[in-house]
Amino acid sequence: MAKWKRQAALLCLAACLACGGAKAPPRQAQSAAPALPCAVGAAFAAQQSPLTHRLLEKSGTRPPLSHREAYVPLSPGQKAERWLAVLSPAQKVGQLLLVRFPLSGAQELAQEVQPGGYLLFARDVARQTPDSLRELLESCQSGVLVPMLTGVDEEGGTVVRISAFAQYRESPFPSPRELMEEGGSEAAARDAGEKAALLLSLGINLNLGPVCDIADDPDAFLYARSAGDNAETVSEFVRAVVTASRQQGLGCALKHFPGYGNNADTHVGEAVDRRPLEAFESRDFLPFEAGIAAGAGAVMVSHNTMCCVDETLPASLSPAVHALLRGELGFDGVVISDDLDMAAVAQGADQGELAVAALLAGNDLLCTGSPLEASQALLRALEEGRLSRERLDQSVFRILLWKASLGLLP
Repeated sequence: MAKWKRQAALLCLAACLACGGAKAPPRQAQSAAPALPCAVGAAFAAQQSPLTHRLLEKSGTRPPLSHREAYVPLSPGQKAERWLAVLSPAQKVGQLLLVRFPLSGAQELAQEVQPGGYLLFARDVARQTPDSLRELLESCQSGVLVPMLTGVDEEGGTVVRISAFAQYRESPFPSPRELMEEGGSEAAARDAGEKAALLLSLGINLNLGPVCDIADDPDAFLYARSAGDNAETVSEFVRAVVTASRQQGLGCALKHFPGYGNNADTHVGEAVDRRPLEAFESRDFLPFEAGIAAGAGAVMVSHNTMCCVDETLPASLSPAVHALLRGELGFDGVVISDDLDMAAVAQGADQGELAVAALLAGNDLLCTGSPLEASQALLRALEEGRLSRERLDQSVFRILLWKASLGLLP
C-alpha cells in the first residue's frame, strides 16, 4: 500500500474514532473477557495511536486533542466496531487471511494484501536471531493498517517451530504428554507461561495450540502431540495452557475440532471418522469445552470428515460441523480453518474458491499459502453476491474483537 493510501486510511480511522464511529448494526453478544495486553500489540498501538491523532490535528478537522481526550479508554468491542466502520471491502477481506510467511518479500506482501496475520514455520526462523526475527516482524507490522496476528505452532515435543533452535532456547519445549505424565496441570501451566514469555519477546502474539485431541493409539498420527489418552487429562492440560497463555497476553487457538482421535494425517490425504456423535459428545468435545470456558479466543477446525454430522464434506468446509461448534458448544470467538493447502482439501481444488467455500462454511480466519488468489476470489464472491456484506462483517468483527482483546488495536 502506498504511503499516501496508508495516511488516508489512518485519517479516516482517526475521524471515525473522534466522532464515535458509524452506527453499527446490533451484533451477537460479545464475550465479557477483559482485554489482556500483548507486549507486541501494546508497543505497536503506542506508536500508532499518536500518529493517528497527529494526522487528525494536521488535517484541521478539529483542534488538537488534549491528553485526556486522546486516550479515552475503549472496550475491545468498541475498538472492533470503530475499526470495522472504516475498513474498505478489500481491507476487510485481508483480515480473513492467516498467511503462511513467504520465503521472500514478507513486508511487500503484507502491504499489498493487508492480511489478518502471518503464520511462521521453522524455515522462517531457523537462520534468524532473536533480534533479527523481532526486527523482521516489526517491519511487516509497519506496513499494515490493522496490526497483524503473528503466529506459530509451538506445541512442544514433535512440533516446535521456535525452541527447536538453540538461539531461542537451550532445549525444545517438552511434549504435552510428557508434561502431564511428569507434572500434571501445574507443569503444563508453567510451560505455557514460559512459552508465552518467549514468543511475545520475539514479536509473536499467537500460538496455535493447545492441542485438544485425544489419541490413545500409539500408532495414531496425533498420539505424540496429544496430552493424554482420556478426556479428563487432556481437559486439564487445555485449561491450564489457555489460562496461563491469557495471563501473559498471548493468543491461543484450540485444535483440531471436532477432535482428531486416532484418524489418519490430513496433510497427505483425507481422513474419515465414522464414530457416532455420542462418542464426540462424551469424549472429544470435553477438552474443547474446557478451553472455551477458560477463555480461548479461537478454535481451529480440522479437515477430518465427521460422518455422523456430514458424510460429504470435511469438517473445515461443513456448515453443519460449524453449526455444532457455535450451537452445542456455544463458541462465539474466531473459528480458524486448518491449512487450506493440506491434501485433504487441496487436491484438485482452486485455492481461491476453496477460501470462499471455507468462509461460507463458517470459518472466520483462513490459513492459506495463496493469499492473492484467496483475496481476489473473496472480493469476486462479494461483488457477485455469493458472499454478503453482513457475512463478511460478521467474521471481520470477530477477528478485530480478538485482536482488541489481545491489546493489538489502538
